[in-house]
Amino acid sequence: MTPTFRGFESFRGFYSGGEDYYKHSSSGAYDFRHDPTPNCGPNCSQIDSASLDVYSTTVFTTEAVRVVNAHPFDTKPLFVYLAYQGVHAPAQVPQSYVTPYDSLIADTKRRTFAGMLSAVDEGIGNVTAALKARGALDNTVIVFTSDNGGPTTTGDGVGARNWPLRGGKHSIWEGGVRATAFVSGTAALLADPFTTTTSSVLAVRSSFLLFTLWFCLLIILFLLHFFCSQAGLAPGAYPRTYEGLMHGADWLATLAAVAGYESSFMYRYISRESCSQFDSLPLTSLTISIGTTWRRSRSRSTA
Repeated sequence: MTPTFRGFESFRGFYSGGEDYYKHSSSGAYDFRHDPTPNCGPNCSQIDSASLDVYSTTVFTTEAVRVVNAHPFDTKPLFVYLAYQGVHAPAQVPQSYVTPYDSLIADTKRRTFAGMLSAVDEGIGNVTAALKARGALDNTVIVFTSDNGGPTTTGDGVGARNWPLRGGKHSIWEGGVRATAFVSGTAALLADPFTTTTSSVLAVRSSFLLFTLWFCLLIILFLLHFFCSQAGLAPGAYPRTYEGLMHGADWLATLAAVAGYESSFMYRYISRESCSQFDSLPLTSLTISIGTTWRRSRSRSTA
């Protein structure tokens, strides 16, 4: 089933597993489509010939920005699944993204890889800028994740490195099955743990030294709070470490919980192989032991 038969209102991209970034060809055939409405099949799905020779990262970014700009945020939430082709093989990117690394990276493959990653980074920046312009960024949770480690020893390698993990894509070593990710939410979504109780202060007053250390700690926390606020970071958006395990399949149940679906709904309609991590994670920015960096919020209303 194609995306618009699985709950999405529109789709732009390719149905196959991989293809040329410019020609959008797979197995000798052009595969790039635009499905503009739900349940878009025959007599609806369109061949996107206008994207021929346009770098796919640019196409996907443009489409995501269009969706953000057209969405009525005041009447309903928005879920966007933006699956960039980068940095998947083949190693292709406009030269303008590679040139800044000419004097910094000697390895030509790594240099191209850096250019591909920069194109994705620019695209994400354009999408977040669109959300900000619409006034929606402060009520948005952004998940950036991958489905596997980078290929390092196989023909589809494009310059990835998974050090210090062993192995890469297509292997069962940690370099192949662990992926880097982060979740970001802005000030309106993050909890504020910057509180001090009277009992905590009184407990150390019996020792002048301990009181002094406690007071210095409070000063440091206050300064951290102040400078983070000046930088636009939410109070409580400080790194924390979560030692639990999280599988890629858990994103489904976790995001459903973020959106506010109750456990009974998730148990009935979501695969039991997906386990929500929502209530297990700290309420602030954190690093998950599987190589995933999170920023968590209390808010269940997300765009």
